[in-house]
Amino acid sequence: MRAPLLLLVVSYAIALIGFVLIPGVNEAGNTIHLTFFQAFYILSYTATTIGFGEIPYPFTNDQRIWMTFSIYLTVVAWFYAIGTIIALFQDPALKQAITAANFKRAIENLHEPFYLICGYGETGSELVRALDKNELRVVVVEINQERIHELGMTDYQFNVPNLCADAKNPEILLSAGLRNPMCQGVAALTDDDHANLAIAVAVKLIKPDLRMLARVENDVVAANMASFGTDHIINPYKIFGEHLAMEINSLGTYLL
Repeated sequence: MRAPLLLLVVSYAIALIGFVLIPGVNEAGNTIHLTFFQAFYILSYTATTIGFGEIPYPFTNDQRIWMTFSIYLTVVAWFYAIGTIIALFQDPALKQAITAANFKRAIENLHEPFYLICGYGETGSELVRALDKNELRVVVVEINQERIHELGMTDYQFNVPNLCADAKNPEILLSAGLRNPMCQGVAALTDDDHANLAIAVAVKLIKPDLRMLARVENDVVAANMASFGTDHIINPYKIFGEHLAMEINSLGTYLL
């Protein structure tokens, strides 16, 4: 960012000094020098391609040669500066920083109870939809950008602040409002058991009294979650299997 601005300043300074130092001739034939203001005025409308005029008197050939040089110097500097600035705004790192800043501002402006959902897969999206339907605010952290786009395309009655980031990082959880007094609970619903474990551990270490729900498939990971005081540990496959067994058992009893 400094390089294009520095080039712009240096090119203006060189052109400006040249206009002041190169002598001109007035109508009476006397030698004159442009003031810094006159030189800057000429340079301003020249570099910005607004127009061209020779003041306060017609230029000498030496002044016109310098004017030609100044035109190319300053116009090239402008193009370089503008191109660099445009490229800067298209830089992914800058976009991510702006997104993170907007996300943080949205969290700070939440003055009503909300739930932090980590993971916007099938389970996470259904939970967000259910909470939104019950007029409860939600904040979402999801590592997959496509799912974030999907969230943005979904029509919820409330705005859902969201961030594409790794929720395993405690700093991300803090920026998502983990310490916010309005945060009522956290749900770790990613597709990775170890990520859910890391989230559950971080939440219980940072804010032990906060309600924590975690999705898990592995029994060992579930035991680790329980050892850190995770309030609700849900194995969807186990629940489905138990429910299916009950249905089969009910069907068998009915047939008897």
